[in-house]
Amino acid sequence: MISPSVLLNQAAAYRMAAKEAARLARSVSDKQEKARFLRQGRRFEQRASLLEKEAVNRSRPVSIGLDAGDHSRTACTPDLDHVPKPKG
Repeated sequence: MISPSVLLNQAAAYRMAAKEAARLARSVSDKQEKARFLRQGRRFEQRASLLEKEAVNRSRPVSIGLDAGDHSRTACTPDLDHVPKPKG
């Protein structure tokens, strides 16, 4: 399985290719060539978006220690019992 960081690196490469396609589209005068570069740039952007979504789907949720059902205080939980409650 490909890791999310690898997918994000691939997405970044596709985004760079899309920017290069847009730059090339601006540099040519032929309308057909311009349209071809712009189409390819859109394809690169779409692929980058799909890769980013896949990276998010493969990411593991961050555990904050509450999923085990133990909601008692731990060393990481601040003790706020001594803090005065706001008036009102």
